[in-house]
Parts: sequence; C-alpha cells; structure tokens
Amino acid sequence: MLLTVHFRQRMFCKVGYVLRNEYESKELMDTYNEAQTKSTPLPPLQIDKVIRVINAEKPICTVYTIPWDDSSPDAEWNVLKEGTEKEEVPGNGEEVDEEDIDYSDEEEDLSNENEDASESISDNEMENDNDNENE
Repeated sequence: MLLTVHFRQRMFCKVGYVLRNEYESKELMDTYNEAQTKSTPLPPLQIDKVIRVINAEKPICTVYTIPWDDSSPDAEWNVLKEGTEKEEVPGNGEEVDEEDIDYSDEEEDLSNENEDASESISDNEMENDNDNENE
C-alpha cells in the first residue's frame, strides 16, 4: 500500500506499508517455510487459510524537499504531469525495496493482532473526530 502527500501538486511525502499474505496458523506457516528452506516441493496452497497482513507498525517513509511557495526558481521541478504512470521526483528521498526490510525482530502472534484490532478506534469515533475538525 502506498500513500502519497502533495501540496500544490508537488509530492513531499510517501508512506508505504508492506503487505504480506500468510497462513493464519503458525503450524501451516512453519510447514511452508520448512519446505522452502529444504528445497522440497511446496505443500498445496490452502487459499482458505491465507490471510493478508499489513505491517502497520513499520511504515516506510520517504520525505522530499519541495518549494513551499511559487516564488522559488525551482517551483516547477516537482509538478505532477497528467498521464504519467511513474512519478520521478528529485530530492533526498530514499527508496526501500521490500527485500531489504529486516523482519527478524518481528514476531507476530495472530491472536494478539485480533486483540489489537478490537482496541482500535471505531468508525463512529473517527467520524466524530472528523466532524470536530471541520467545525
């Protein structure tokens, strides 16, 4: 997932979240990982037991320096052009490939993940916050 933030059609921030598909049970994950490391044939995929996991605790952030007003001589350097598929943005942003991300310290317990979800802000609370900001 990728979120980009613009000011006057100039991108100054990108936030990316790594999305992974995993088995819901640790036993199935261990079986699959073991088969991968031993270079043995992978067990048949059990799609009904696969879940999507978003690593929300470790977003990948890229910040770009942009001119904040139109008086700067470089004011046009980061203007988005319609029809472009890839935004080429000069600046000091650092791109990170998913392969370069270290997950070794990440031990997710899916039961804890469900508990965390119940503690998150409800849709009604979020709507109330948005209403308060608009006033």
